Amino acid sequence: FVAPSELLERLKSRGTPIHALGIQSHLMGHIPGFNAKKLRSFLADVASLGLKILITELDVVDQELTSDPIARDRIIAGLYEDYLNIVLDERAVIAVLTWGLSDKYTWVSSFYPRSDKSPVRPLPLDSNMKYKLAWNAIARAFDHAPKR
Repeated sequence: FVAPSELLERLKSRGTPIHALGIQSHLMGHIPGFNAKKLRSFLADVASLGLKILITELDVVDQELTSDPIARDRIIAGLYEDYLNIVLDERAVIAVLTWGLSDKYTWVSSFYPRSDKSPVRPLPLDSNMKYKLAWNAIARAFDHAPKR
């Protein structure tokens, strides 16, 4: 097994034209947290190679979270904010792209439907294009991020 940052270092040392790393960020709502220290370390390792970092496909899979939409939205917003607070601390992160904006058009409903049949709520806007708590959480994370 080769750590991703080691692979990037090897490729760069061979002259491979790599300028950035995109990190797909499908957060799994039912998995209790992630290792913030390891994530920070990984991002710092990538940045030390002179690479920019893009957070791509950001969403939260809510398949196994509570059926209460208010409680679920709080959990999802917390995951967005916790994750973005960590990744945005790394100045090499130059972009954050959600994997869609509205719950109405999300891939999650097809690939990770809820067993209780309630609508999935993985994105910053609901199915009526109204802001959810996730929108505010993302905005707060950007407000608190170091300037680029």
